[in-house]
Formats: sequence, structure tokens, C-alpha cells
Amino acid sequence: TTYNCAIFPYTNGGSNIDYKTDGVYPETTATTENIQYLLFEDFNEDLGVFTAFNAYGEQEWHQSSNNQGVTYACINGYASGAPHQNEDWLISPAITIGENQWEEVTFEFRTAMKYEGPAIQVKLSTDYDGSSDPSDFTWMDFTDVFDYSSGNYEWVESGQLIIDQAMLIPGNYYFAFVYTSTDELAASWEIDYVKVMGLAYGSVNENTAQTVS
Repeated sequence: TTYNCAIFPYTNGGSNIDYKTDGVYPETTATTENIQYLLFEDFNEDLGVFTAFNAYGEQEWHQSSNNQGVTYACINGYASGAPHQNEDWLISPAITIGENQWEEVTFEFRTAMKYEGPAIQVKLSTDYDGSSDPSDFTWMDFTDVFDYSSGNYEWVESGQLIIDQAMLIPGNYYFAFVYTSTDELAASWEIDYVKVMGLAYGSVNENTAQTVS
């Protein structure tokens, strides 16, 4: 999208208010990048488009909200006065990437957490089937790419994972958050504002002209 901006300065005090009516006002033009949402989930309606897979343990991903009315996906392996062993996946729907469709795709979210326990993991798969046990498929670990909440339920923006042209092969992409807890430590994690965005190419190739008679 192209935005055209003009600035009209004036004085707005005293007995002689002098609005600018003469001369040429300054102008500028800015064009935003062609970015489209491929996925946006704020968990206003349960877990939204995400699917929860319980590998083991009693606790599972679910939707909750705080006293400010903010909704999110959350999980806590601490229950009945003790921590418990858990492994739970929160998996996105398939994000289909076509050939030469995007210049790059970005993935971001925000987290809040409290209490001590294993860190949340973030993974990506291009061979998951969308419904089976995710451990039977190949997942690339991108946990270290992001920033996370350090505690006290403070929300922290993750930053972006950028998947560029070299990695963008046509197919289905699945993103997953993997929560684990033990019999000794179980943190509480909250996930919100999960975004996958595609940056379109700046131009398209013109068709080759054909001669006809």
C-alpha cells in the first residue's frame, strides 16, 4: 500500500493565530511491504485453529484469561499440590506454501510464564500429517531463535523466525509449542498472538510475448 503524507504547520497560540496558507507544504510518499497474514491466533475462541496433543500426563493445553480480559493458550504441570510429568504439544494448522509464492515467511508470538521448570520449545515440521503423534515425524528445533518471558507472568515478544527463499520449499508447514514438566519442576506457560506472515515478491515476471498471425 502507498501512503501520501502532507504536513501543515501553524501557530496555535496568542492573539494572532497564523495558519499556514501560503507556499508549498512538505510532502512525502512511503510504500509498505506487501505482507499478508498466513495465520493469526489470539485464542479468543478456545484454542482457535491450534490443536493440542497430549503425549503423556494429566495436564493439557487449554484457553484461559487474566483479570485484564486477555485470552491465551496456557498449561501448568503443577496440580493437587505437586508437579507432574507432562509432554504436551500445541500445533498449528497446515500453512501451505506454494512454489515462488513468498520472498520470506516470518513466525512470531509472545509468552508469559511463572515458576521454575523446563523451558517451552518451538519446533517446525514439513512432513507432519496434521493429526498423528507428532513424535513420529521430523521436527526442526528453533527454540533458541526466540526471546521468552523470564517470569512473574510478564509478557515478552518473541522476535521473529525468518524463513527465507533458501528454506521455503513448497508444501505444508506446521509450527508447534512443546511443553514438558517433571515430578520435581513444573512451570506455567502462556502463549498469545501467534502470527505467521508472508512477504510477497516485489514484482512478478512478465509473460513472454508470443507472435501470432
